[in-house]
Amino acid sequence: MPDPTQQTARRRLMELAQDPAYRPFILGYLIEALDERYWPLLVQVALEHVEQLAELQEASRARVGELTTERFM
Repeated sequence: MPDPTQQTARRRLMELAQDPAYRPFILGYLIEALDERYWPLLVQVALEHVEQLAELQEASRARVGELTTERFM
């Protein structure tokens, strides 16, 4: 069973990471704590994630266009 304290800390950290005022601190601290040998993998995963989001966004826009066209036909 997951530790409730860890769940609370994880949730709070994610909330702070979403806040523009705290994001630079959170990201900077995590990068400093991460061993440099993992940085290339982190960069690769981040780029792939953004690419997948862009593809998903484009597919969603195309689908909205299709639905709009179908609705007005």
